[in-house]
Amino acid sequence: EVQLRPPSAADAAATRWVRALTRRAPVTCLAQSFVLQRWYLALGQPRDVVVAVTPPSKGFKAHAWLDGDPPPVGYAELTRRLAPPG
Repeated sequence: EVQLRPPSAADAAATRWVRALTRRAPVTCLAQSFVLQRWYLALGQPRDVVVAVTPPSKGFKAHAWLDGDPPPVGYAELTRRLAPPG
């Protein structure tokens, strides 16, 4: 059985930097959301990944983000990937 230490306050403070790095990386919003989902899970904060789309009449677009983050305007939730068990 593997025992992991609980995340420290320093780990939680690093969230700002993890978010900044994922925004700068040349990856999709979906990939970014999966990385952040795993980060938050490691901090003991499970969060779902939300996938949403705009209507075709508005020029079809898709976007992903973490549940709890402000949702973008004009997107309707299509599906979500539940946070894996911790």
